Amino acid sequence: MKILITGGLGVNGSWVTREAIRRGHDVTVIDVRDDFSLMTANERAGLDFVLLDAGDLDKTAALMRERRIEAVIHMAAAVGSQKPEPDPYLVYKINTDLTARLLEASRLANVRRFVFSSSRAVYGPIAGEYQAPFYRPVSEDHPLLPGKLYDMCKVASEWIGSEFAASYAMEFVALRYAMIFGPGKTVRHGKFGTVSRMIEDAAAGVPVRIDVGGDQKDDMIFAEDVGTGTLLAVEAPKLNHTVYNICNGVGHTLNDVAAAIRAEIPGAEIAVGNGLNFLGTDANYSGILDPARAIADLGYMPRTDLRDCVRRYLAAIDHTGLLARHAS
Repeated sequence: MKILITGGLGVNGSWVTREAIRRGHDVTVIDVRDDFSLMTANERAGLDFVLLDAGDLDKTAALMRERRIEAVIHMAAAVGSQKPEPDPYLVYKINTDLTARLLEASRLANVRRFVFSSSRAVYGPIAGEYQAPFYRPVSEDHPLLPGKLYDMCKVASEWIGSEFAASYAMEFVALRYAMIFGPGKTVRHGKFGTVSRMIEDAAAGVPVRIDVGGDQKDDMIFAEDVGTGTLLAVEAPKLNHTVYNICNGVGHTLNDVAAAIRAEIPGAEIAVGNGLNFLGTDANYSGILDPARAIADLGYMPRTDLRDCVRRYLAAIDHTGLLARHAS
């Protein structure tokens, strides 16, 4: 299949790109930066990269037509972290306006399917029976209660995509990812890279200390599994729904992460304080999502063994040379 990926060199997008190539698809990646630091030279050779602002509707539509793109995977996003946001227009422009422009470009180019990288953030802060100590899994039918501009932008993009699907001959699906950890997140996503920082610091021999949050369960998913789930949504013969949780459906704590790291890196120095909300956000977004719909419709299989995730993470940073570059 001819696939165009936006943000395909990013922390999460690079794994989507990698998985698309592995599955034999014809991959075009567009981005405003040619930063290949999260990919190897061989992986770089397996894709066609175009330096292009995806928000340029005319040029993007022309590229899609020229390459006869069949599916678009929209991974580009600006991570929202504060309330209020220091640059609300930028967050809106990248997370909502860009989505609308890409949807229109896809329509003009007769793209068959548009896959949107949404987020658990659309559910807003997790509370009540869905939070500690009960942790009832959050399904796709859960009310959308966005608490920050980033959350609202993701909700708006989902709605806009659904309107396009209803109005035109184009399929739209939004994937609501759980808390993702993967190489590059520490540097690029700041405080949202807590789990990544724990693994990478331990691998580098740096003592790890997290002051608070060791009791908080969260649905943690390795970025490689995000790539798998995303490509399953691209390839599914039929989509019965327009939204799917891509998650593990199991809660782990930072203490669980620490134990998994020590199992793979004996002697790793890790100290985690007690309490909840290790991300330190003004409201607690941690919780467990329900993967049942993705399992039934997409054939998605959660990989819940945390030690296995840490092992694959360490293999990934060794494979890409990421840790060595950061240490130099």
